[in-house]
Amino acid sequence: MNRLFFTLLLACIVIMNNCTGPNKSIIKPDSPPAAIEKRNLMIGKWYGEIKNEKGELQQWLVTRFGDGSYTIHFRLPEKDKTCNEQIEVGGWGVSGPIYFSITKGWVTDSSFIPSDPRDPSYYDAYEIIEINQNKFEYRSFDTDMTFEVKRVGDDFRLPEIAP
Repeated sequence: MNRLFFTLLLACIVIMNNCTGPNKSIIKPDSPPAAIEKRNLMIGKWYGEIKNEKGELQQWLVTRFGDGSYTIHFRLPEKDKTCNEQIEVGGWGVSGPIYFSITKGWVTDSSFIPSDPRDPSYYDAYEIIEINQNKFEYRSFDTDMTFEVKRVGDDFRLPEIAP
C-alpha cells in the first residue's frame, strides 16, 4: 500500500511540475519577441532636454536597468538663475504600446526620501511613439506633452547649462 501511495504521489508531482513549470504562467503567455526587443531597447542611459514656457533649459538623464528599476537625474532652472538638481528613483515597464513608471522616491545627500504610494501623481503612463537604438520618443497621457531622449554612453553626465 505504501509503495502505491508513493508512486501516485510522485506521478502527481511530475504532472504538476510539467503543467506549471518554474517560469510559466497559465494566466499570462510569454511576451512576443517584439515586446521583449522594445523593452530591451529601453535599458541603458538616455539624455533629454526641453525648454520650459520661460525658455529655460530643463535637462534629465534617465538610466533604466534590466530589473525594472530606474534613476533620473534632473537639472531644473530656478528663479535666481541657479539650477535645482534632483535624483528620482523608481520602477518602470512596458506593456504593448505603453511605457509606465512609478516614482518610489528621491535620493538627496546619500539618504532616501520615499514617495507616498497612495498618491496617483507618482504613477505615469506614456504612449511609445518611436523607439530604436538611438532615440526614444514618448507622449504623456496626463499632460499630452511629447518627450524625446537620445541614448548616451555609460560615462555620460549632464552637460553644464550656459549662463
